[in-house]
Amino acid sequence: MNPFVFILAIIFMVVVVPVVVGGYYSHKNKLISGIDDDDRLRMDEMLEMVDDLLDRIDTLENILDDTHKDWRHNKPNQRDRGDSNAP
Repeated sequence: MNPFVFILAIIFMVVVVPVVVGGYYSHKNKLISGIDDDDRLRMDEMLEMVDDLLDRIDTLENILDDTHKDWRHNKPNQRDRGDSNAP
């Protein structure tokens, strides 16, 4: 066996493998322990934002229903949207 390959294998087993195994178990323990308060606060803020966006979508759909009755059935081609890549 080539001594260079043997030395690389030893370095790999002594340095890389413990780092990877430690990172795996650290990540696994974090997942098991659950989310912390900062993550929970950010998730609550995002859920509020999602609710606001859903309300906005409902409002826009109601406006479109009132002004353009068949907007859900009309599918504009790319030229109607102003895409420059249209054929």
